Amino acid sequence: MLRALDDRAIVRYPVVVRFAAEGLEPGEMAHAAALGEHPKDGFSLLIHPSFEARRDSWALIIAYHIPPMNYGDIVEPEDCEAFGAAMLGLDVETYYEKLCALADSIG
Repeated sequence: MLRALDDRAIVRYPVVVRFAAEGLEPGEMAHAAALGEHPKDGFSLLIHPSFEARRDSWALIIAYHIPPMNYGDIVEPEDCEAFGAAMLGLDVETYYEKLCALADSIG
């Protein structure tokens, strides 16, 4: 999944992944923060540090955040779910359930 972030056919702009709680809202497992005024400046994808050792969760979390990094505010949560599910070869309901379980695992 980390290699996919460097593939401009999948992710339009540069992305740096950071495992850090600062910048996340309480209960939020990840958030893409713009690194500048224009998307071409790239993004920092903040992922809750509780997932750093849980490599199996990375693809689920990262895939969900690709659409808003590519297309901005026009993207709805349903778009993120559909994209993540398609990217990982899951049906949308299964993908959503896995994301919810990850979110619920944050202390």
